[in-house]
Amino acid sequence: MAARHQGMLVDQLRQIVQHEVTTALHSQQTTLTEHFEMALRSGAATPVPTTSDPHQSQLTISKLLQQGKINTAFQQVCMVCRMPHTLF
Repeated sequence: MAARHQGMLVDQLRQIVQHEVTTALHSQQTTLTEHFEMALRSGAATPVPTTSDPHQSQLTISKLLQQGKINTAFQQVCMVCRMPHTLF
């Protein structure tokens, strides 16, 4: 009889935990979706570089590459080439 009660308690606990986790995940998904939609509606984009001098841009990108900052250099290249949508 004690084993049967224990089994019932384990089943009830499993159902409660499953319900709570499912609810939390749905809530998190809703929040993330809302934030994502707000970002899209805001028109937020990668900032355009402040310099229009191609030589200065080239020097900046070269310096970043020498420092091993590959991702930052790639972002600079995309901004200079007016491809901000390439960046996520």
